[in-house]
Amino acid sequence: MNQDNTLQPDDVKVVLDRTRIRILKILGERRHTLSELSKHLNLSKTTVLHHLKILEKSGYIVRVGEGRKWIYHELSESGRAILRWKSIRVAIPLAIFILSGIAMLVQRFKPPEPAYPKMSGAEISVAHTLLGISVFLMLIYLYWWSKIRKPPM
Repeated sequence: MNQDNTLQPDDVKVVLDRTRIRILKILGERRHTLSELSKHLNLSKTTVLHHLKILEKSGYIVRVGEGRKWIYHELSESGRAILRWKSIRVAIPLAIFILSGIAMLVQRFKPPEPAYPKMSGAEISVAHTLLGISVFLMLIYLYWWSKIRKPPM
């Protein structure tokens, strides 16, 4: 991630890995040692260390406590930005769905239109169009989310 917190092409493969995303989420709560992360993720220390090195090299986490007995890992500002970006990505489709539902209710309780001129079947109200698009987008989003959601611990 660069200075203006935009995701770069090289960063995509770093954050698309489920284990690394789980590590970022865990470190979003507080800083942890390698042993704590290994126990929390139920993975070997070498596997966790491999992911930590990739995240550290990309600038998403930093090591704290060099030269001490315990070395902690915590999120950098770029790592916090990734977690904020993920929460915004969830909120946008939800907001579209809620707004289209409100538009549908407003359309439903609108006074009936006069019988003439009759509307053809091809003319659909704006509220129905918004609802259809938002339902379609939510279905795509839910399918996508089911593919990347974190596995149960």
